Amino acid sequence: MMSKLRFRIYLFRPLIPQNTGNIGRLCVGFNSGLSIVGQPGFNIDDKSLRRAGLDYWPKLDFEHIPDENVWIPPKRCFIVSKFSEKCLFNVNFQQGDSFLFGQETKGMEFFPEKIKAKLPTFSIPMSPNIRSFNLANTASMVLLEATRQLMKKSAL
Repeated sequence: MMSKLRFRIYLFRPLIPQNTGNIGRLCVGFNSGLSIVGQPGFNIDDKSLRRAGLDYWPKLDFEHIPDENVWIPPKRCFIVSKFSEKCLFNVNFQQGDSFLFGQETKGMEFFPEKIKAKLPTFSIPMSPNIRSFNLANTASMVLLEATRQLMKKSAL
């Protein structure tokens, strides 16, 4: 029997199937779910997506929400944005939290403003020497920190 999911990653219109496949594999490893919001820039059955997720893809709690305008964010959903002033390490994560990531090239530029304006944001600290981190790497940093916090709370 599968235990309750820890977290859920939402990807807004992802473009690179390998990133999505890697994030899917990561979600299985962290007992978390993956959702794609909007139309991805690739076919969800893409061979590259399956190759990156390897044999873990069938074990993934996955959903596709084709129309981002009808998506209703869960109660505790955070946008991960390099423009946020709040740092990942200053957020108190809880089981069931969700994390929304923008498109690899445009971020949240085309995400519905009525939803975006209501969601809290946080960023990952990074050197000014780079523009951004890779999407799959960013998702792994977020899931690792959120899981670390849950494990620390359960050890008390």
